[in-house]
Amino acid sequence: MSARSTTNPTAFHIPGHGTRDQHEIETALAGKPHIERYVYAGCTMAFIVTGSENYDKPAALMAYSRTLSMLRKAIGPLDDPHVLCFTVLCISAVRALL
Repeated sequence: MSARSTTNPTAFHIPGHGTRDQHEIETALAGKPHIERYVYAGCTMAFIVTGSENYDKPAALMAYSRTLSMLRKAIGPLDDPHVLCFTVLCISAVRALL
């Protein structure tokens, strides 16, 4: 998926160090209100990977919380059993990464 082609709600969690030029990222994502982007100052690649030497628990939990928020906005109320099942699967997948 590229930022150029997607119209689905998307969240990018970008480490503050060790990534491409922040200006380049912002330029690529400019004008795309459906894409939420968060930069985690002081973090490097794999900051959400439990057991990684770069793991940063506070930043990982913030990224997790922001991802859940984006999913809730995209999916809406959880009164449909099928949507609830999908949401639980998504949440489980994200938790597995932490």
